[in-house]
Amino acid sequence: MNNRLLILGGGFGIYGYLPAALKANWNVATLSRYKADLNARVELSNLVHQVSFVDENNLDPNSYDAVVVARTPQQQVNFIRANPSFSGHLFLEKPLGDSVNATTEVLDFLEFHKLRFSIAYLFQYQDWYQKIFLKRHSGYKVMIDWKITPNVNQNWKNEIGAGGGVLSYYGVHLLSLIIDCEYNLGDLVIKYDPNCLEVKSTNLLRPLNVKLSIDKTAAFKVDLDNHSNGYHWSGISPFGIKPTAGLPDPRVPALIRYLSDGERHQNLVESISKERKILEFRQTIFNLL
Repeated sequence: MNNRLLILGGGFGIYGYLPAALKANWNVATLSRYKADLNARVELSNLVHQVSFVDENNLDPNSYDAVVVARTPQQQVNFIRANPSFSGHLFLEKPLGDSVNATTEVLDFLEFHKLRFSIAYLFQYQDWYQKIFLKRHSGYKVMIDWKITPNVNQNWKNEIGAGGGVLSYYGVHLLSLIIDCEYNLGDLVIKYDPNCLEVKSTNLLRPLNVKLSIDKTAAFKVDLDNHSNGYHWSGISPFGIKPTAGLPDPRVPALIRYLSDGERHQNLVESISKERKILEFRQTIFNLL
């Protein structure tokens, strides 16, 4: 993978991907209309001189080796459909589409046009995740309790019909973990409502209990146990970093590793296969509502 990166998205694209990409040694370009936002943020204003700015009306994605699409699910789908001949790598956000049907269609499109992509399931770059993954067939009991505070911004991230909500925007990270750790979906008991997602395994040889809920206090706790030893981790978020003025988003260190992980971004067949499994899992849970 080369190093010319275009970032689309004035929210997380600017305060998340942009500083991470510069740390990962990409040559970063973004839209001219984001420049004022960058200058207005204390922690980002010193990065402006490292960024190239382009006019959206004269945009040629094929001038770049990779594109970050950090926009709403519908805008993301629109970009993918508008660029079927893009030859670089797409760094996409979850969910791929604002519904199961839209996600199915965009996966078919990515596969048909052989568009290489990856999705930022950032848990995989955390130490606690690696502990779980390495012990996935060892009979350890896995427990995760994730509490998130309500999203006060009235935007798509709160709306199930727009691709947001507890399951599609937050819980999909846990679905990705369950798929990665090769749990048998037939062994899982699922409880789901707009404020809570809970997944348990009935397989006594592979105990699992993960829970995501809306709560007034944010917290994340992992317990990994067997009869002789265990591993325990807790923090204010899954990323273990308390936001500061200099690093307001705790996901940036994980994003640096993600954007630097060229090997993980190469296999289109694996990317498609995993997303179809997650999509099937999502649909099963949605049917509980």
